[in-house]
Amino acid sequence: GKLNSFSVPLDVILLSSESVLLTSSAQLNARNIKLSAPKITVDGRLNAFGSNNSESPFLALLGGRLAISGRLQSGSKQNKGSIQIRGDNVVDINGGNLVAANDDLGGDISIASNGDINIGNATILTNGSNGRGGSLNIIATHVSVFNSTLKANGTTGGGSVFVVANSGDVNFQQSFVQTNGGAGVGGSILISGVNNTIILSTKMDSTGYSQGG
Repeated sequence: GKLNSFSVPLDVILLSSESVLLTSSAQLNARNIKLSAPKITVDGRLNAFGSNNSESPFLALLGGRLAISGRLQSGSKQNKGSIQIRGDNVVDINGGNLVAANDDLGGDISIASNGDINIGNATILTNGSNGRGGSLNIIATHVSVFNSTLKANGTTGGGSVFVVANSGDVNFQQSFVQTNGGAGVGGSILISGVNNTIILSTKMDSTGYSQGG
């Protein structure tokens, strides 16, 4: 189905046996958002501000093939935000902007695929403005990251960025990964490919005021 713009203080669940398309002009603002279909395309903006139930992600995209070039955001003053992206076949994030955080703490972002994850010209942030940085976990058969920025910085401590290819390669090129702790300890960065781990023209930084990560 094709999704247009609306905003509601409720949970939005969209299930399709074929596809879900969020056009570039569309905006969806809700408490919790779940999209599930064999094919999901997000060119617009999704914002899930969250609820008191922190057991499940506030924003979830679950499908076979996922293509994301829009903006995904989760979090509010009360909730630090959480985003889950899972593709059975492939996840393509090209030019997308993903943010999970509130005014203090960084949120949690999980991106997983049984096939490939391709991230290009994207920005993914779980920064904590006044507290600790959040977590970013990327797990797939193969992971490619090109010309992208991944950050989990925090004022009191850095967060974590884990990128794992569980049976193939991790390929980082011309990208930036940062988990700095402004006034505390630097965070954690793990990049691991079972076959090959390729890092070219990429900067990784995990420093802290009191101790590096």
